[in-house]
Amino acid sequence: QIGYDGYFEMCGSVNEVSNDPFKGNQYHGYLNADQGSVNAMDQDHSTISSKDMIWTTVTRNAPDQMRQRIAWAFASILVITETGVGFDENAEGWSNYYDIFVRHAFGNFFDLLKEVAFNPLMAIMLTYEESKSYAYNIEYKDAALFPDENFAREIMQLFTIGLWKLHLNGTQVIDETTGMPMPTYDNNDIVELSRGWTNMVRQENRGNTEATWSLHYWNDNLVDPMRLPTSDGRDVFPKLGLHDKGTRVYIGDKVKRCDAIPAQAFLRKGAKYRFRGDDPTVELARGEAGWLNNYGEAYWYKHLILDNSTSQLYKALCDPDPANGDACRFSSTVILQEDLACSGTCVADRWGLSKTCECDIDQPRTVRLDPSVATGSNKGVHYEYVPEECVQMAFPEPDNVGAVAEAEGDRGIMCADKRLLAGGSACCDYPDGNNANAKSQCVFRGERTTFQFAEQRCLSLGMHLCDWNIIESGSTCGYEDGGGWGDDHAGGFQFAWSNATCTMKAQIDADGKVAIIHDASSFSKPVKGRVAVDTGTYFRVLWGGDGSGSFPTSISSCDNIPTCTSSGTSCICDVNTVETLKFDGTTFPSIDDLIDNLHIGSPAPSEFQNGTYHLCTANLCVTADFEVYTTGTGPIVDDQSIAFDKDTIFEILNYNGQEDSLFLANSESNVEVGGENFFRNPPMYNSPVDQTQRDGLYELDDLLNHYFRHSNTAPFVSKNLIKLLVTANPSPRYVEAVANAFVTGLFEDGSNTFGTGKYGDLNATVAAIFLDREARSPILDEDPTNGLVREPIIKLMHLIRAMDLNTANNVDRELQFYSLQDKLGQEAYDAPSVFSFFSPDYQPAGPVFEKGLVAPAAQLFDAPLLVGFLNGLSNLFEFGLSDCQWPGGLGSWDERLYVTDEPNSGRFGCSVDFDPNTPEVPFSFRWSPQSFDSDQIISKLDMLMTGGRLQANNKAIMVDTYNRVVDESTDIYGHARALRAVQKLIATTPEFHTTNNLVDHQTEPEIVVPSGVSEPSPGDSGNTTEPVTGYKAIVYLFLSGGVDSYNLLIPHSNCGSSTLPEQYTEVRGDVAIPLNDLLTFSDLNGDQVCTTFGTHPSLTHIHQLYLSGDVAWVANMGNQVEPVTKAEFEAKTKVLPPALFAHNTQTDLTQTVHAQNAAANGVLGRIGEIINRQENGEVVNSYSLRGTPKVLKGSPGLTRPADVLTGNGLSGLGFAAAGVEPEIRALQNQSVTSMYGETYSEAMRFTFERIDVLGEALDEATLQNGECAASVQNADGDNVYLAHEFEQVSRIIGSRDALQSTRDVFYLAHGGYDTHSDNGPALIRTMSEVNGALSCFTAEMVSQEVW
Repeated sequence: QIGYDGYFEMCGSVNEVSNDPFKGNQYHGYLNADQGSVNAMDQDHSTISSKDMIWTTVTRNAPDQMRQRIAWAFASILVITETGVGFDENAEGWSNYYDIFVRHAFGNFFDLLKEVAFNPLMAIMLTYEESKSYAYNIEYKDAALFPDENFAREIMQLFTIGLWKLHLNGTQVIDETTGMPMPTYDNNDIVELSRGWTNMVRQENRGNTEATWSLHYWNDNLVDPMRLPTSDGRDVFPKLGLHDKGTRVYIGDKVKRCDAIPAQAFLRKGAKYRFRGDDPTVELARGEAGWLNNYGEAYWYKHLILDNSTSQLYKALCDPDPANGDACRFSSTVILQEDLACSGTCVADRWGLSKTCECDIDQPRTVRLDPSVATGSNKGVHYEYVPEECVQMAFPEPDNVGAVAEAEGDRGIMCADKRLLAGGSACCDYPDGNNANAKSQCVFRGERTTFQFAEQRCLSLGMHLCDWNIIESGSTCGYEDGGGWGDDHAGGFQFAWSNATCTMKAQIDADGKVAIIHDASSFSKPVKGRVAVDTGTYFRVLWGGDGSGSFPTSISSCDNIPTCTSSGTSCICDVNTVETLKFDGTTFPSIDDLIDNLHIGSPAPSEFQNGTYHLCTANLCVTADFEVYTTGTGPIVDDQSIAFDKDTIFEILNYNGQEDSLFLANSESNVEVGGENFFRNPPMYNSPVDQTQRDGLYELDDLLNHYFRHSNTAPFVSKNLIKLLVTANPSPRYVEAVANAFVTGLFEDGSNTFGTGKYGDLNATVAAIFLDREARSPILDEDPTNGLVREPIIKLMHLIRAMDLNTANNVDRELQFYSLQDKLGQEAYDAPSVFSFFSPDYQPAGPVFEKGLVAPAAQLFDAPLLVGFLNGLSNLFEFGLSDCQWPGGLGSWDERLYVTDEPNSGRFGCSVDFDPNTPEVPFSFRWSPQSFDSDQIISKLDMLMTGGRLQANNKAIMVDTYNRVVDESTDIYGHARALRAVQKLIATTPEFHTTNNLVDHQTEPEIVVPSGVSEPSPGDSGNTTEPVTGYKAIVYLFLSGGVDSYNLLIPHSNCGSSTLPEQYTEVRGDVAIPLNDLLTFSDLNGDQVCTTFGTHPSLTHIHQLYLSGDVAWVANMGNQVEPVTKAEFEAKTKVLPPALFAHNTQTDLTQTVHAQNAAANGVLGRIGEIINRQENGEVVNSYSLRGTPKVLKGSPGLTRPADVLTGNGLSGLGFAAAGVEPEIRALQNQSVTSMYGETYSEAMRFTFERIDVLGEALDEATLQNGECAASVQNADGDNVYLAHEFEQVSRIIGSRDALQSTRDVFYLAHGGYDTHSDNGPALIRTMSEVNGALSCFTAEMVSQEVW
């Protein structure tokens, strides 16, 4: 676009469309102050509901239902949650995240994964937003802080490769030595790859996005992908990849070396330029420092100007239109289609030139097209040159190492590869020049050159390079730093070449990790902290070339290598980098030889001058699966003449299914340490001297590709999708068929071909899932283990579409469900954690567990959620979408408002009148049968709701119910009333909640239609009972996310000669609780190193309990199988818990206290088993206030399943469901063969049984200490839900006489402890909530005389 001050580029959000004023104002979106009132809604609702309304409305109405179904599956795998992110009132950011899955449902998994990784909500969720490198924290913050590891762990465990190595068919790879599954990664891998997720921040705010403030400067951009700012916050050092296919690689392997790219690549075919309009600053290269990095200032800098009459580059960027007087047709991105000749020569100047000088530079930053008639602008038009992807070697050969220094006298110096554009030209005109002042020499501001280019430039000016002290007037060429301006301004062009001596060394720690050390001791400037001795910027390397080699250690006196010295537990060694030829042509290599042995990429032969490279046409070359290019006077034409050297280039076509070829250099680079030790020289994308956003983005692409291409990704993603979409227990054959489609990018079903042929194609993958015989064969519907338990949100969306939940005459109105997570267990954007709504490996007790299979969604078959579903769906049929019979309804107060432009102008009532003239809430079910024949109606409902799978017994119950309701009706609305009754019933059938046939047709039982269902007896609750004596209970509070002992039990003082308190403060760093803030107490036994300890200052009540002798502290050592030292852990000589660094696995092991057995029952479940055996009966009662935890799981037959309650107790059936309660119970009484149907029916039967037993007891329970829970509030003044959960525990304990309970165990959970860097404020909040809840609970227990 052309504006008043020149050109600018305007970009909208992905797939953004213009507003349609005729659609009205349907959604709350935060609005700028000049855009009117936020309450001017066509349909009033709270801002917190907007994102959910959008999801529900779009998902319900979308014509592409399969795309929507795939999107939901991916959203259930790559999870973000309101509790983990916040911003719950924002609509656009959340919808934008979900649209990633909608957009890429049939695209490519790499694109989907990349958008997720760059999404700001995911960065907030998994806490890698603004994570900084260790080097940055040391150098700029003087703090030994490592990068955040959260996302680095979860992107592997949950999003791509999983915990265990898999065959292509999804079965686990077993270690032949140990007989155990092989892990895909360990903690070293997490730490290593977490460095790849550093320095990512949100984009700056822009217009046309949701805003909470009138000034966009203050707003949060939750829409655009994350960016890498100009700063030194990114970790630039090498990164070792995961073990896969028997080997490890470096991130950056097989990428071309930057020093191999021919000179003046910016004029070569394929060179890329990005439009910057009138803004001359760079966006992908390193920006200017501080306030200088804005285009208003930068416009007047010295720039490389293209001559409009002689420059071929000018013509390529302008793209003149002959039909319009050669006016420029600017494009957002320009890629040169041919090699261009350079235009203009010049002599550099200390002030810069601002002229055409293409022939006398190494590389431009931005180029300017000056104002002219052709450009149509009164200001210059700029393009940023984007150098191609390339890497540098961590340790250049010694002859290629030079020195670069910062302009100011007291700033730092570093080593750099002389062949790279690592510094500017600073020349001296004094005779010796040492420690003198240099003068900058440049063509344009920020110009970088190679050492040789800088040296030649100085000589051409009659000057020379020297080991200068400062640069005079360096700012004109750009020698600035951003000190005091914050991360976004800490850029600037800081380094210029010096002729000082600089050498590179390796510091090797006790584990063989390496840190790059720069030694410029002959120079007066200090070495930068990131490459200084003992800074600790270690990375892993492949010793011996493949990771199996030895390395010097300080324990062995650094192997007595003369060129090594000890430094603490590390060795600092001289190194020698050697590049050698890999294949000489004596033996012609195979393609596998090339892939396995060549790790350094190469430019394509076409990037060099014509005639430099020749394609080998000898027979061996022609018949090979690759092509060979050699230098010389001509091509190799016969096999006898084949000879390769280090300049030889191998081309592998369609490598890994990619359209582009892979070019490999015929060499290897090793770093020698002493006589026998060496490691393969690792590549680096970014320079420690001059890191750029561009190279960081290249590295992130390669890192994502590393996960994406891992051999586990295809079976892991495929199996997870199958389990969510078709069957919970797919066969290995099925998984392999889908994984093959993922790998090949193609699927054929005989007559149709799906996919692009590219690895990771989701169109092919989805087709393979749904068109496989295991998904389509009717015979398999008879298999009791085939199929799955359906998810609540899927059932709800199915029901509202099948039964046509709509407004009268289809008047536009948005769907607003309310609190679905609490009532059904699922709601868009509201999963409990990153581990989604349920575990993919969940095994409910009963037939699923007995067969050793899984039923993931059955984890949501607990009493509160089943009752919530029954009440919610029944209310939906009875009253429409509303809050009627609250809290059973699925709507809110707003759903009964009239649809007008003024909110609160009137509401519909809660009518159960069947008269069509009675006003009803806007959203009601509109489906109606074509006849009043009960058999036809039930058959139609069967087809719409259960796919024709309704079994004869259940069909008969529903037909009988329909006819009975009609017969009992005394008005003309009998059929309407009967239809409503059977609609409620079919939504409660096992067939609706599962996907396979309920009963094997070949063994179908005799049809039995119950004539009536008697009310179950409430047990002994009405009888006179004896008071319970000797009552005992265990109340287990699980702090979800992880809070270790050193947040709760801290050595404080009186430690004798020990320095434990000092160690605590030093090691914990910024997350240490100040010792002076702790609540102190003494060790009563006197056998600890310290006699005074402290606890968190928020735990005032627990502190007092300890002082009163009512609390004991037990320090948590974590999950262990046997005692293990760090050395034994790293050497893997001791048995370790499985998946030691996976949150969900370690949660299970914590709750089993049986770390060597991941399948063990829960510790409270096992305690219950033992007591029940001793008492020869069911003595122990289990209660959970948070779902179905592992800790309560016991063996079927030995322990009764736990009762699941909420903070509100145990809800019974509401008005709408109670009217058909006998029939609902009858529908669950059939003996079935489907393990999923039986699991559902058993859960329903158990729910009704416990409602009968517990309901009356809890209703009659009174608390001795009043409603204490209502007084517990958090920092925001809201009630603390944990306090209400403890209140329910108190009610059950108070009902022990009525329930005749002598032994109870209770499970409660409290979240918010996955705090990472937010340890201080987050812990104050969570600990305060725990303290308040426990205060009320203990007071009540004292009052009940059971404390």
